[in-house]
Amino acid sequence: MKNKKLDIQNYIDAYEVYKKGKNISEFLKKTLDIDYNSSEIIELTYDQQAGRYTKNAELKPDLYSKRAKEIANFLNSNIEAPNSILDVGTGEMTMLLRLLSNFKSTESCQVFASDLSWSRLAIGKKLISKFNHKKNLIKTLVAESSLLPFQSKSIDLIITDHSLEPNAKKLEKILNEIFRCAKKYCVFIEPSNELQSKEGVERMKSLGYIFDLEEKISKLGGKIKLQKNIENNYKELNKARLLIVKPPELTDLNLSFNKKNSLKNTFTYPGTNFPLVEKNGFFYNNKLGFLFPKINEIPIFLEQKRILATKFEEESSK
Repeated sequence: MKNKKLDIQNYIDAYEVYKKGKNISEFLKKTLDIDYNSSEIIELTYDQQAGRYTKNAELKPDLYSKRAKEIANFLNSNIEAPNSILDVGTGEMTMLLRLLSNFKSTESCQVFASDLSWSRLAIGKKLISKFNHKKNLIKTLVAESSLLPFQSKSIDLIITDHSLEPNAKKLEKILNEIFRCAKKYCVFIEPSNELQSKEGVERMKSLGYIFDLEEKISKLGGKIKLQKNIENNYKELNKARLLIVKPPELTDLNLSFNKKNSLKNTFTYPGTNFPLVEKNGFFYNNKLGFLFPKINEIPIFLEQKRILATKFEEESSK
């Protein structure tokens, strides 16, 4: 079935629905007559919710602190300290910033935080100094989870924390992309249907959440090394399991990947290894002719936001 797109009126209606305290995702799925969360729906929903996650964390400091320590202690004991980390679907970095405070040796580690919502990232950036993290330690970026702007096998550790959750329709595509970019470890902290009550399972179904994550990981070649049921969950109706996964070896060589010439952890055209160079506030590849903009120092690596400007480098040099 062809993807149905939101029009301007859909956005206006969704804003009013959110003001009334109703579920945007359910409203938009019904409006478009679809049974899954599209990227547009997820982006719109999260963008409207921006700020709510920070408020929740402030209201439940003990829960967030205990959760961060629980996850960090498990990872500190079972994986080697990474040189690079990518948090996919980081939201407002409410958990990432707390995790970094509990990880061993992150002073020289480069951290990337990606999300589909610019608004959530903008709010999260304000919290970096509160947790005494250096601003140059964490780079934020807008990106699709299924099209990440990184070289293949360039990130030591990729983490998701309830960000695979709403992507049942695109789960395999997202996992494949995470496996492409992950060098040593993938850590998935996601709801497990095996842990939920009957009510929790029905909730997962109604919200379009993922099912049988372990099965999908194995199908795509990932190896589950360790797992842990999370004790400190955001919601009792949405219990999570932590999986430490070894990503499969890279088999698709049709991504212009050259190990000798690759620049570790530089941004690339989403989903490929074509490097992007920053110039005049844009990220640009002269071979492809595409550039991606930045808003308040947050780059937007979405294909639908790309600009075709083959003469950009030539004109900007004049």
